[in-house]
Amino acid sequence: MLARFILPLALTSALLGSAPERPDDDLTEMTVSGLVGVVRNTRKDVVDREPAMEELLGRGYEAAFALGRELEKQSQRIVAKFEKSRDKFIPDFEKAALQGISVSLDRKAWARIEELRKTSLGVSRGKALTESAIRQTCDPAMNELAGMLGATVQGVLDNDEDLTEAHQTTRSLAQDAWILRDWWDDAVAVLAETERGEKLIKRLSGPDALEGSLDGLELQLTQAIERATPMSDASRATFKSNEQTRLELTPEEYLGNRRLNLIRVRLGLRALRTDIKLTRACRGHSKDMAVHGFFSHTSPVPGKETPWKRAALEGGSAGAENIAAGQRSGHGAISAWWYSPGHHRNMLANHGSQGLGRYQSHWTQLFGG
Repeated sequence: MLARFILPLALTSALLGSAPERPDDDLTEMTVSGLVGVVRNTRKDVVDREPAMEELLGRGYEAAFALGRELEKQSQRIVAKFEKSRDKFIPDFEKAALQGISVSLDRKAWARIEELRKTSLGVSRGKALTESAIRQTCDPAMNELAGMLGATVQGVLDNDEDLTEAHQTTRSLAQDAWILRDWWDDAVAVLAETERGEKLIKRLSGPDALEGSLDGLELQLTQAIERATPMSDASRATFKSNEQTRLELTPEEYLGNRRLNLIRVRLGLRALRTDIKLTRACRGHSKDMAVHGFFSHTSPVPGKETPWKRAALEGGSAGAENIAAGQRSGHGAISAWWYSPGHHRNMLANHGSQGLGRYQSHWTQLFGG
């Protein structure tokens, strides 16, 4: 038996097929087409169809090829159903999160929110801002604001049985696709054992395996929760437009930008637009600091001496810069700057855009209009 990792979850019954059912004892007497018919019968759980798949894998390259073709067809249908389910579920989930938070905020709650914002921003913008003041006054205020203005994925699901069912269905479809991919990999391994089988591999396109589908689904739920935070329409639009820049950023750059915007909207400030030009300038300065062994806003690299020159080289403009070193994540960089008075002020100032660029453990952040 070929080694494989199989998730303990049956294929959904959504992809109905038909095939004559036979006891497992008869599998050795069945033809290849008959075995493929058993595999095609998605009314059966995947565990019940495993013996037929194993039998096909043991029948040589032609049977393995037939199995691979069938799994590709099933995968294509499952992926289409996953995408349809996800695209309906996410908006419904966000709407439920918005409604849940809105219902919980009465006039008394909003009065408290405004009080907390005023207290925190008063300290942040005070002349005597210190790390101690941030920890003693801003942090407690921010923690309370997070509790009042936020929600949790599980909390939203727990309040809506239909959403819970839709979540489970969507996840199951993604997991089903990965199960099929695992069996398909085994079929390809059998084909690779013979010269004729290797030629047949070229005729297989591979199943639609939904790379990162489960992690991607949970990230979308987290983003929906963040967008459900009470904020201006302009800030909500900025959150959504920033999501379109995700593929142009490293994961930690993207998450660092989102982290700062979440802090800002909880404080009643506008979200900052992600500026790719500033991002490139930030990456360049972070790399220069690592490669040339310096840590400063002033660079020894000709033409890149100041933040403003570095931004201009990329076609942008900036009004403030933060730098950090030693952090492994975007969240870590934002946290380090949060407790540093000068950097803290920069992050909460009246900007319109931001760029965050990482190189190894060096970070640079630029703010623009």
